[in-house]
Amino acid sequence: MFLAQALAGGPEVYAAASPVRTASRITTPTLVLHSDADWRCPPEQGEQFFAHLLRAGVPAEMVRFPDEGHELSRSGTPKHRVERFEIVLEWHGRHLGVEAPAEPPEETAAEAGAGAPTGPVRVTDGPASASGR
Repeated sequence: MFLAQALAGGPEVYAAASPVRTASRITTPTLVLHSDADWRCPPEQGEQFFAHLLRAGVPAEMVRFPDEGHELSRSGTPKHRVERFEIVLEWHGRHLGVEAPAEPPEETAAEAGAGAPTGPVRVTDGPASASGR
């Protein structure tokens, strides 16, 4: 985001450019993709944006990728880069009427192992998201 001012310009410059500030005016279904290890845009910022969208009644979904940084689409792990791409294609398929490719088989709990998730964590806007609104 280019702000034409440095941080010395005060926090008001950043607040004015924040997507959260305009989230109440958004009506387009929105997919929020975020990486858990993104130090440029902390996950909390994506969560705030997602929560504002839900409060505004916008069909929204958030997907978080564990152990990935800000450059997921360019330098993330190959597995997560492919999963991200498939998620975007599937989202477009649902909201633009474009057919998405077949889903890869789901990993079983035994294959995935115990502990933290290794794949993306998907959060939706609840039962209404299943209706494809």
